[in-house]
Amino acid sequence: MKNLKIPMLAIFGFKKSGKTRLIEVLVKEFKRKGYRVGTLKHIHLKNFTLDQKGKDSWRHLKAGAKTVVCIAPNETSIIRKIRFADKKLENNFKFLVEDEVDCLIVEGFKEQLKDKEIPKIVTIKSLDEVQKLLNQCKNVLCVVGFKISNLQVPSFNFEEKEKIVKLVEEAWKPYMVYRKLPRIDCGMCGFKSCFEHAKAIANNKSSLQKCPILTGKITLKFQDKPIPLNRFTQNLLRNTILGMISTLKGVKPKGDEFITITINNSKHKIKK
Repeated sequence: MKNLKIPMLAIFGFKKSGKTRLIEVLVKEFKRKGYRVGTLKHIHLKNFTLDQKGKDSWRHLKAGAKTVVCIAPNETSIIRKIRFADKKLENNFKFLVEDEVDCLIVEGFKEQLKDKEIPKIVTIKSLDEVQKLLNQCKNVLCVVGFKISNLQVPSFNFEEKEKIVKLVEEAWKPYMVYRKLPRIDCGMCGFKSCFEHAKAIANNKSSLQKCPILTGKITLKFQDKPIPLNRFTQNLLRNTILGMISTLKGVKPKGDEFITITINNSKHKIKK
């Protein structure tokens, strides 16, 4: 899930344990701090649908439309028919949040997310639920419901919102840094992946300046994917291009120019 562009938080808990209550608190707090917050809710009802049979939007989908956008004076709704069995779960997250929010809070999806590195909070209404949920889930930040002594993770009351938010923001640091990196796992920074580098930066053990893709003065993209270039190749390409264009009329390179090369396949043929 770390290939997503935004940090996520998953909220797990049994029925009536306060999951939605906690999300309400977190959304308000993160909004107050300037975040654009998105939420994602897992609904277990097999035949649940926002679309009503017989309505125009229902007829559009029935006819074969993959996406239907409904625009009203005070709301825009997007309806897409996607089965989780058809795609990876994270692919369904992407279309929901692309460039629209800074963070995503997820309620549910325990079976799909329990082994993922996504930070998680467990809500409880009784002591019997605690250890069972902790044993089921990886990377649990804390338990929310009431204070519990001798627990392997911190526990909070619902009223301790500032402490919970601080804990979540600390866990989100690597994801915030990861958004700034090229996410191509080239390894030229000395780390095995961009996410490992992001974790090191978040812990003040490295910096963005150690990324050769970000600090170089030339970038190469092939079909919108950044291609890693070592220093020698960067200098070779850059000097060659500047040397070529310096012969053109009116072009006088100063030496501090940033060069971007993008190579894409032609999608449209010119009709004769």
